[in-house]
Amino acid sequence: MARLRVKGLRSLRRSLRSYARDVRVEVALEMTAVMEEIQDAAREMAPFETGQLEGSIQPSPRVVDADELTGRVTANTEYAAVQEFGFTGTVSVDAHKRTMKQGFGDSSNYPMTVTIPAHTRRMDIEGNFYLTKAAQTAKQTYSKRIGDAIQRAQ
Repeated sequence: MARLRVKGLRSLRRSLRSYARDVRVEVALEMTAVMEEIQDAAREMAPFETGQLEGSIQPSPRVVDADELTGRVTANTEYAAVQEFGFTGTVSVDAHKRTMKQGFGDSSNYPMTVTIPAHTRRMDIEGNFYLTKAAQTAKQTYSKRIGDAIQRAQ
């Protein structure tokens, strides 16, 4: 039986481990940059009323295990999904007060505060797809950018 001995095997293993670490770092940095670009684009496209939705859009890179990097860009408001995908249906509205600034009759009666009883309301909100559009834009160059990150690690 023949024995084979490879010179420099330890050095090769060390180099490969180092390369794998470098690739992982470069890919993670590029993923973070892409997620921040998605965040910026989504914030620009999100419907704006109070700024809460826009401010809630955040990237979150995660390491799941040693072999996998994942990342997400999410919006963390109660109504984010409705603004993204739309909604058609009936919602319950609690009793509340409303100030009327004009109406029928003598204008000296206004403004007046009235109590609106609890009721249901039919809603049909069209989706804005602000996160979807931002992600699709980033997707066009993502593969090339990750490939470039791997090349930088060499």
